[in-house]
Amino acid sequence: MLNKICLILLLFFSLLRPSTISNIIIKGSGATLPYPLYEKWIEEFSRISDIKIIYEPLGSGQGIKDVLNERVDFGGTDIFLSDEELNSIEDEIIHIPTCIGAIVFTYNLPVETPINISKKALVQILTGKIKKWNNYLIQTENPNIILPDKEITLIHRSDDSGSTFLLTHFMSKISKDWQRKYGYGKNFQWETGLGVEGNENVAKFVSKIPGSLGYISYTYAREHNLPVAKIENKNGNYVLPTVESIRKSAETNIPDDVRILLIDSDNEFSYPISTFSYIIFKRSNNSEKFQAGTQLFQWILTEGQKFNEEFFFAPIPENVAEKIYDLLK
Repeated sequence: MLNKICLILLLFFSLLRPSTISNIIIKGSGATLPYPLYEKWIEEFSRISDIKIIYEPLGSGQGIKDVLNERVDFGGTDIFLSDEELNSIEDEIIHIPTCIGAIVFTYNLPVETPINISKKALVQILTGKIKKWNNYLIQTENPNIILPDKEITLIHRSDDSGSTFLLTHFMSKISKDWQRKYGYGKNFQWETGLGVEGNENVAKFVSKIPGSLGYISYTYAREHNLPVAKIENKNGNYVLPTVESIRKSAETNIPDDVRILLIDSDNEFSYPISTFSYIIFKRSNNSEKFQAGTQLFQWILTEGQKFNEEFFFAPIPENVAEKIYDLLK
């Protein structure tokens, strides 16, 4: 059902004339986190439009580069561009949140219930200080689970990755030592584990290697039927990632340009490593491709939102949709 904001968006975009922007190909590349949802959107949009959409899941970093180098018409990214980056670009870059996703930890262990991982344990696991699953700290957090005497094999991303950026940014927020020694970034130099490219490869290797632990989008974990851990949030609660706990992360003040990190939200019921996933593009009011892309984005923000939960993403809240309308009008 379309809400009031969606109706306003539909009215605004109805000023575009589809007959003048049909039979156009618009290309995008970028984030792998929302790719299953984007595939569905492209499939459904193609049923009602002559506009052809091509999207390559090459990672957030590549999506940003491709937009700036004009290799594609729009980019998918889980990282918004910083003020410094925007000021260095001559053209205006617009950010459109399309869904709310999450980075989760999946593991290969012979246990039936979700394991708890505290912020303290997570820091030590990711830096290689905790090497086995039956470590005292992890076992204390999981008194009702018998954890095996097995090495932890960390599966991490080796490519420029929005998932890596979000995870390492979260780690920097919860640990001053991490922030001082490692910082955060799209391409991170891990001191332990095995590096692979893309969410799909992380899922694949975790499913094959007993004792492994990897970070991945919530969607990929669910699609591959992989277990996910409860992560300690800002309020000290162990929270299982669900569409609802991911949605809770957006119950906060959203800036007018909608560029915000939702990680480590104040909401006591929120999953702590949640994020908007964005489409970015250069404003070009005289471009047919810009108009075609805008027609696609209108559909995503209205009709397309009904598919979000099917792919384990939370929909865009009304207050955020209203801000997007202000950006585009």
